[in-house]
Amino acid sequence: MEGGFPSTSYLSFLTVVWVELSRAFVPVRSKYKKRFYRGIYITDGMAAHKDDVLVRQFKLDYFPGVNVSCSYENCDKVLRAMCDGTVMITTENVVPDFSLPEMVKAYEWRKDVPLYKLTFNVVPFEPSRKFKLVEQI
Repeated sequence: MEGGFPSTSYLSFLTVVWVELSRAFVPVRSKYKKRFYRGIYITDGMAAHKDDVLVRQFKLDYFPGVNVSCSYENCDKVLRAMCDGTVMITTENVVPDFSLPEMVKAYEWRKDVPLYKLTFNVVPFEPSRKFKLVEQI
């Protein structure tokens, strides 16, 4: 080392190590950015349109109710509205479907005990009662 500066071979070693470390962390960050927010998207009393995401969850903490579908997307369970309407969140006695292996794993120990869970329901909007007569036969 001349004058306190490191040699060029040492600097090239540092840059190689830094580049290798940065390559190792790039895929981890990109996977994290592709994930969606897990939680409640539309809460009680809000309006929901058809196919709007109500909840994205890893485990089945919230159950689908009336006019709500459950689908699996990227290791998440997603509750979506099946029609336009108002969201209602209620606590209901749920009977899990034990034909599914994940239900057996999660709720087998609660077979004989009532299971109360938050349930997402979509109450459809009232249809319009006013019609315009276009043509009379």
